[in-house]
Amino acid sequence: MERYNFTQNLNFDVIIIGGGISGATMVHEAALKGLRPLLVEMNDFGSATSAATSKLIHGGLRYLKNFELGLVRESLRERKILGDIAPNFVEPLAFVLPNQKEKKITNLTLKAGMVLYDLLSYDKANLQNQKNALPSHSTLTLEELIERNPFMKGTSFSHATCYYDYANLNPDRMTLAFLQTAQENGAKIANYAKVVGFLKAENKEGNQILGVKIEDRLDGKIYEVKAPWVINCGGTWVDNIIGLLGEKSTQSRKILRSEGVHIITDKIKCQDAVGLQTSEKGHLFFLPWRGLTLVGPTEKPYDQDPSSYKPTSESIKELIENINAHVPKAQMGGEFKKEDIRFVYGGLRPLIGIENPEDSYNASRKHEIVDHNKDRYKGFLSVEGGKYTTSRNLAEQTFAYLKKNYNLSLKNITSETVVLSPCHFPKGFETFLQELQKQFSADFSSETILYYATNYGNLATEVLNLAVKNPHLKKTLTPDGEILAEVVYATEHELCFSLEDLLFRRTGIGLMGKIQEEDLKQISQILAQKLGWTEKQTLENLEKFKEHYNLQNLFS
Repeated sequence: MERYNFTQNLNFDVIIIGGGISGATMVHEAALKGLRPLLVEMNDFGSATSAATSKLIHGGLRYLKNFELGLVRESLRERKILGDIAPNFVEPLAFVLPNQKEKKITNLTLKAGMVLYDLLSYDKANLQNQKNALPSHSTLTLEELIERNPFMKGTSFSHATCYYDYANLNPDRMTLAFLQTAQENGAKIANYAKVVGFLKAENKEGNQILGVKIEDRLDGKIYEVKAPWVINCGGTWVDNIIGLLGEKSTQSRKILRSEGVHIITDKIKCQDAVGLQTSEKGHLFFLPWRGLTLVGPTEKPYDQDPSSYKPTSESIKELIENINAHVPKAQMGGEFKKEDIRFVYGGLRPLIGIENPEDSYNASRKHEIVDHNKDRYKGFLSVEGGKYTTSRNLAEQTFAYLKKNYNLSLKNITSETVVLSPCHFPKGFETFLQELQKQFSADFSSETILYYATNYGNLATEVLNLAVKNPHLKKTLTPDGEILAEVVYATEHELCFSLEDLLFRRTGIGLMGKIQEEDLKQISQILAQKLGWTEKQTLENLEKFKEHYNLQNLFS
């Protein structure tokens, strides 16, 4: 990947602000449609809300209770599309919802919801990659529930409803795959490039947006970049970006920010995604992930500056309390404590269209396209709300809007059939994996080969060959097979400018828990050498990275 050099051409067809999944799919769509797009992200790609998901691609079963059939069908359709265009990044995951026999009305309601969910996902088995085909819902006996998820032993449930969605194995690298594909189609991208103002010209009809002012956070300079269209994909910062216009937009509603926190632990083991209703306004999922378990999310309104966000102690305490309230202590070897947490991550979800901040749990995940021409700012759109699963469709709708309302000339191509760059497997993913195992089995464990086939797709051979040529890079860093060669590859090719970029988003090494001190020093030296850090800069980066494991700070 190549970061855009702001000393080059500063004229584009469209500028996209924000490098999360909404921005990544937007720049991907723009490039496919034949435009010359530039995407800028003030921090690292996918480092905010997109990095704080439950690592799922799902239809949103719970939105059925609000009769949001359109949103659920859109999500289910997009789930299928991602199963085809990014087959290695998703895999079927069973969701089980434990039930009690005496709650007849609840069981009947759930049964009706399951039938409707199956009807709305009528095409779930019709995929190009059959490994991602999904079955219809079923019922598990108590014995089956406990066999698959032993921590449910000793609870009061009598059976469970089982349905399927996708695990999104690595949302960070899926976001990156959209950016990689966009670049291959002519897009320019830059992380650590912050929009600090707009270029505009006044006329009798209002203001024409001409571009933006960008602070390159790597060289500290301000650049003026021009384009007839600017699309605000700022996510939880979307209203802050609108605020740079200097006037309050009547077309943009207040963005409610909802905090979602997850913890990662090895104290609880599960085969399925187990969902428990904790209250009328909350649920708790136990999700299998890389041999560990994700627990979450929380759902709390957040009204502070999003730039200063970190997971709150209240949310972490809530998760611990809910675990202890719903999981028998005998199945955990005692009470769940903060010391049982390997890692905590959280983020802010942008929500729209609700009046009561305390009701964020029931808020819709629908999205809106806001045209600021109605505020007399022509050439400026904002996309608000939405969810990871439906981001591709939001991008498609945005450019359809521009074509319909402004006659924007676009290529007649649809992204729903364009396989992402690292995800091309002419013989299918399973055959690709078999061939990879055959080629590299003498050098690596099956776990390592599977990890890179899944998370890097057809780029897996580049990482593995790097280690074959440099045997010291075969060093294993995680239980599921990540190796040191990945650190070198990401450092050289994937625009890493901090240990957090490298270990949380390009690789998943940092998410598995505290890294061995010797390994962390070796990794930091690799990145320091690439970026030309001084010893002081290296130490500062190390200390900042280590703070992510200091739970005491979160509880202070």
